[in-house]
Amino acid sequence: MACASGRNARMVGVGPGRRIVVEVLGPLRVRDEADGDVSPSGILQRRLMALLVLRRGEVVSADAAIDALWPATAPRDAAAALQSRRRA
Repeated sequence: MACASGRNARMVGVGPGRRIVVEVLGPLRVRDEADGDVSPSGILQRRLMALLVLRRGEVVSADAAIDALWPATAPRDAAAALQSRRRA
């Protein structure tokens, strides 16, 4: 994964030869190579994307992701809920 393109953005590899730009200051915004907006629409998907981009290169545990997605109270089966957010 390559990094950096601007003060508030990270360029992230998403596959062979494919890149996206993720802006993390202000509202999370994701742009593809053609500058199209491909930002996740749901708040939980946006939180998960922000967490993963900010901790790029690190292993993010399920517990850390659950804490980031549901800071007040996690759902009863948080691990299953996390899996469904990851696939969305």
